[in-house]
Amino acid sequence: MEQKEKIKSFKDLVVWQESHKLVLIIYRTTKLFPSKEQFGLSSQLCRAAVSITSNIVEGFRRQSNREKVQFYSLSLSSLSEVESQIIIAKDIRYISEHVYNDIDLQIKTVFRLLNAFIRSTKENKLHSTFHIPYSDQKGFTLVELLVVIFMIVTIASVSIANYRNGEKQQRVNLAVDSLINGIRNAQNNAFTSRQIVTSTCANKAAKYFRIDFSSSAEFIIYAEDNCSTVYEIERYKLPEQVQIRSGGLLLDSAAADTLSIQFTTPFAKIFAASNGGAYAAFTTAIITVEHLDGSRSSTATVDGVSGRIGE
Repeated sequence: MEQKEKIKSFKDLVVWQESHKLVLIIYRTTKLFPSKEQFGLSSQLCRAAVSITSNIVEGFRRQSNREKVQFYSLSLSSLSEVESQIIIAKDIRYISEHVYNDIDLQIKTVFRLLNAFIRSTKENKLHSTFHIPYSDQKGFTLVELLVVIFMIVTIASVSIANYRNGEKQQRVNLAVDSLINGIRNAQNNAFTSRQIVTSTCANKAAKYFRIDFSSSAEFIIYAEDNCSTVYEIERYKLPEQVQIRSGGLLLDSAAADTLSIQFTTPFAKIFAASNGGAYAAFTTAIITVEHLDGSRSSTATVDGVSGRIGE
């Protein structure tokens, strides 16, 4: 019996599906990069990631295997760009080691699929690695059909559950990265005595940079100039469906509704205040973020003695 072509759209290709998943991860990750990277590393990463799926689609539409391989190989080149750029993002601390490992795992998955896809295309074979092949039998018995349906439903349910749980954890990990990057930015601004460009004071130098947290999906960096005017410097938004946990702000083990961490210039000496109280030296501040359904959570920690910021 002549075998019919099973794959009717590029969306049926697992290699495209996994590449598309990588694109979504890259876009969610770069949303948390500093705003100055909007036309820099963020743009380059997103462009390279989109190029992976675009070239897979272009190759899928071509008639000759030679052209197909050419476009699939371009996808491989774009994937290598993403791999290199995400290493840079890790090394300059835009993302944590944990988030980097998640992305690197997805990159490796796409590499494996793309290489197999190219090899299969060169050999002019059906891509049986990427779909369930047709049987040579003319049909199924009712029992066989029910068994197959049960297996497909079970596998699909488990896969969807695992994917959703992994996605939730990744959103939480990205949120913690955003918290850490925001606190470090406030700290670096104080270390470098960054000026407040919008200040109307003759001396645009800042007295301090502080970052405010509450039980919400955003947090803000402020600075005060020498004329005692306070300016909003940068506003951060957490990934969708993630927020700072209610009761998840701790200052030296005491729960707080609001938490402010302040870095004074020029040496970024660190202080903290909770619930609008006075700023003082402290030992440890903890910010906990969680998925809205409460199934996943993680924390960012600020050491008030060493100034270390991390998970």
